[in-house]
Amino acid sequence: MEIKRNVPNNTVTRKLTDIDGPTGNLYESVTIIAKRANQISTELKQELNRKLADFSSTTDSLEETFENREQIEISKYYERIPKPVLIATEEFLDGEVYFREGKHKQAARDYTQYLNLTADRKGRTYGLALYGLGYTHFIQKSYQEAFKQFNKLVQSFPTSEGIIDKATLADAHMRIGDCFFHSRKYTAAEESYDKAIDTEPSQADYAVYQKAFTQGLTGRYSDKVGTLTYLTETYPHSDYFDDALYEKGRAYVQLENGTQAISTFEQLTSQFPQSHYAPIAGNEIALIHYQSNRIRAAIQTYKSVITNYPNSEQAKVAMRDLKSLYVEENMVDSYVEFASQTQGMVAVNVNEHDSLSYKAAEMTYARGDEKAATEGFTKYLGQFPDGAYTTDAQYYLGCIYYKANNYDQAKKYLSIVTTRRSSKYCEEATRMLGDLAYNNKDYNLAIEAYGNLIETTGNPTTKLHAQTHRLRSAWTISDYEMIINESDLVLNNNKLAPETATELRYYRAKAYLTQSKNESAIEDLRILAKDTRNVYGAEAKYQLAQIYYNIKQYDNAEKEVLDYINVSTPHSYWLARSFVLLSDVYMKNEKYIEAKQYLISLKQSYQAKDDIASMIEERLKTLENMTNN
Repeated sequence: MEIKRNVPNNTVTRKLTDIDGPTGNLYESVTIIAKRANQISTELKQELNRKLADFSSTTDSLEETFENREQIEISKYYERIPKPVLIATEEFLDGEVYFREGKHKQAARDYTQYLNLTADRKGRTYGLALYGLGYTHFIQKSYQEAFKQFNKLVQSFPTSEGIIDKATLADAHMRIGDCFFHSRKYTAAEESYDKAIDTEPSQADYAVYQKAFTQGLTGRYSDKVGTLTYLTETYPHSDYFDDALYEKGRAYVQLENGTQAISTFEQLTSQFPQSHYAPIAGNEIALIHYQSNRIRAAIQTYKSVITNYPNSEQAKVAMRDLKSLYVEENMVDSYVEFASQTQGMVAVNVNEHDSLSYKAAEMTYARGDEKAATEGFTKYLGQFPDGAYTTDAQYYLGCIYYKANNYDQAKKYLSIVTTRRSSKYCEEATRMLGDLAYNNKDYNLAIEAYGNLIETTGNPTTKLHAQTHRLRSAWTISDYEMIINESDLVLNNNKLAPETATELRYYRAKAYLTQSKNESAIEDLRILAKDTRNVYGAEAKYQLAQIYYNIKQYDNAEKEVLDYINVSTPHSYWLARSFVLLSDVYMKNEKYIEAKQYLISLKQSYQAKDDIASMIEERLKTLENMTNN
């Protein structure tokens, strides 16, 4: 048997309050100790006899028996052990003492030892020991073990018997509910809280509060509101009154009933201004105003929290949210003024003012309010001409004016950004400037911008875009040298769309023709003429025949035209031009009749109002003069 080490060997004077404390009755405590002392005495006697028997012998002589030192030592040891009544008293008292001192493991050991050894399992002390053991486990967060002891208590000692007082049984039901709560068994927890309420209604405010809390966790917010209303009406002096108001307000928030939520939170801040929930409720009110687009009310409420609870954590939260709100509403200067005048708040320095002013304009731009964003960015540049976000503001202004097709303003801001080569906006601004100039027919600026973009971009798609538009710009202003010099690189790009390749090849062929580089032109024209369905191929087929005519290869010219007639084209103008050219070829070959027939046939069939008719008439007169002579 294990003997407690702190048990005194001599008689100790005890306080009667220590003895009757665990049971509430001195005589009941003495009876329990006496019964336990008898058990200990019996156990010690049985243990002593067993150990003495281990050293006894049936053959020992009388002399040997007197000198059996082992048995003598054992006997002396047991003589020194404290009296059974002293051991029983210490066991009885230690469980309660250890619990009060916060030594929960030792308390649990002594409670368990008592519960295992006591013969009286129907008395109040046994029930209180279960209660105490349950609490030692509960405090150590051993909720499963705590549940076992509390549940055993309420099952073994029903309220009707009156052995355990109602307050204790109600508290046990509450702790059972808490054990279920911590295990997330909310339905069972609510049932246990109800039992606590039924057992001792006068002291059940905690149980009511916890019941409401579990209702909220299971999404029954209307039930939660009803339960918390019952708590505040039934227990007007409860320590949980402010908790109840806060949770009731939160339930209204979940029910999207902002009006009732604000009313409840305002009741909390009015009745309990010193509660730690008060500033939290204030921030909740401000948030509801904000979500309902009552911006001015939200700002004012945040200011009240900051003013009434300076240096608190909730004041910091309010200041953070107020800052965001001011920035969002593009009212940074108002925030800076308030922060500089408010106790406990750090004044905004120049760098933060710079950052917030830019951020406010940027957020306005992100919301699509381009008018307000233009004002915000322009104001920022006025306040901080050398600010950290100057380039950003100029870029966004360029974007806004670009979208509005305000050429001069867009050009102004985008041109500035393109000079900031290290800026993350430089490449996009350069592309936009090139496109802006191209779309507004400022082709020289377009050529310059696209040239810069080609040099700086690492994006193949962006580079190809710049190359093609630079060549188109060059074509428009007749910069044939640029077209000839830069077309090869673009045409050799396998990412180039076929239709774009056809367009650029046409430009190059025409550039060659303007510089009388017929051989190079013929090479491009032959490729283009393979498809006369598009306008570039239709003209190329004609131009190819015209080159042959110009260099007096009349047979090749005739062959190209006849082939053209055979393949045909939807572009009738160039086919008609080819008919006219064929008449020229026939006239050169002195086939006047054939020439006249083609011209008359073309005159009758071609109805378009362009220069073809005059060409026909001119050649018919030439034929008439030639035949008359």
